[in-house]
Amino acid sequence: MTDPLKEPPEFAAARRAGAQIATADDVAEDAARRTRTRLTGDDDEWDDDDDDSTVTLRFRSPNLVHDGGHDAYTMSVPIHQIHSLVRSGAIKIDTEHQRGKDSVTQKQIVRQKRIDEWRDELLSPTKPFMGQMTWNVRPEENGTVKIERDDRGRRILAVRGQIWMPDAYHRMMAAVAAHEVSHNSGGGIPPGYRCNVIVHNLSALWPDESTPSEEDRLFANMNPSTRTAADQTRVTYLAPKGAGLVAHQFVKNSPHLGPAGNVEQSRNTLSIKNARLMTYNTVAKAIDGMWPGAAGASVPVQAQIAAFMVTFWNALVLVRPELGVQALSDRQRVRRESIVDSAGMINAYVRIAYLLYSKPDTPERFACLDALAATNTFTYQPAGAPAPLTLDWFDRRNPAFRSIGLMVPMPTKTDPDQWGLRNAKDAFDALRRLVLHRVGLVTTPDATAATAAAAGTPTAPNGGNGTDTDTTPADTASGNALAL
Repeated sequence: MTDPLKEPPEFAAARRAGAQIATADDVAEDAARRTRTRLTGDDDEWDDDDDDSTVTLRFRSPNLVHDGGHDAYTMSVPIHQIHSLVRSGAIKIDTEHQRGKDSVTQKQIVRQKRIDEWRDELLSPTKPFMGQMTWNVRPEENGTVKIERDDRGRRILAVRGQIWMPDAYHRMMAAVAAHEVSHNSGGGIPPGYRCNVIVHNLSALWPDESTPSEEDRLFANMNPSTRTAADQTRVTYLAPKGAGLVAHQFVKNSPHLGPAGNVEQSRNTLSIKNARLMTYNTVAKAIDGMWPGAAGASVPVQAQIAAFMVTFWNALVLVRPELGVQALSDRQRVRRESIVDSAGMINAYVRIAYLLYSKPDTPERFACLDALAATNTFTYQPAGAPAPLTLDWFDRRNPAFRSIGLMVPMPTKTDPDQWGLRNAKDAFDALRRLVLHRVGLVTTPDATAATAAAAGTPTAPNGGNGTDTDTTPADTASGNALAL
């Protein structure tokens, strides 16, 4: 058997002949073919099982550790074998349990700049601290990880099944890239450069609707939501907690949201070419902030809340189809002209649902939503305009939205009179009170703000400074509502 710390013979022969390795894929394909028919080294070995096509990898000198309450194993793996394993497909990333795919391009979400930075550091004289790479084989796919003994009594870790990368994807791909550059150009990093790897045997299946899978929990732990906005959205979806469990079940079970692909689950923003209604983080934060007690409720109660939200959203989409699936051109038009699908309105809808939750389950339960229908227009006479305008209440030109500081001047070179949507807590709070008055759940409008809105003259943000006390289903306290 060969020394795994030495360069593989095929690389040495190629360099002696003065030839460069053609492409990384050629190398990987050739390596994969050979490693499936013979053992590859004294430290780390592959061999084919007789019962099926599954490859068992054997690594020398593993150490048992406990991680996440499970047995796991750490070991060192030479960079040339990491390269072969990745390029041959023995190690893969599952986008369903990682950062996901871009909703528009359908390509895997990758920070290529970070991979390039790691690669360049690996090729430099001062090597980076790479930390630990994470692998997982899934028991539901017949994946196993177990300690064996070779013929000399040495500990061997036998890893059987498809290996997934629940963490450290960028570092692993940087190692692969550095190995390829080094052998195409010479120098940089030796093929026997060993990397630290931990191997898990965790399921990617959720035991039930309120319990994330262990692989998803691992991803969430290794990618805390405080790191980036994208991580926050993906982590709260894959491994929800508190009110996020309600949001997850709601999105998953609503025919207008999850099954319809109408919620962005990988990024925290919606690009102009993204026809989805909202990001997952938007609905999770709305339920957390607008439904008191949802985060700390028992699992059965959270399931009841989620089921009610599904029913409520069905009724809401009947009134406002924009809150269901839309073609891209229609979604873009709605975003330009209306606030009906804005983040502030998502908060308001969840609050309405909360206030209706305790009402009797009768046909009239959702009757108040009719006040939000597009047929309920209002007439507005802008100052100096030759004729009044008839507008949908959610139209961005509604002077009420300017009065509460939701729509503010955002001039551009091409349009110095342009107004834009202001995403701020005080504006969202004022909008919520405005909407609750619109549907009759807050009954006392603020006269100063109402007068200003009717006249079409914007006032300072928060209008008449009404008090929002819509904290219980029975509440009818005054709000900062503009009567239009």
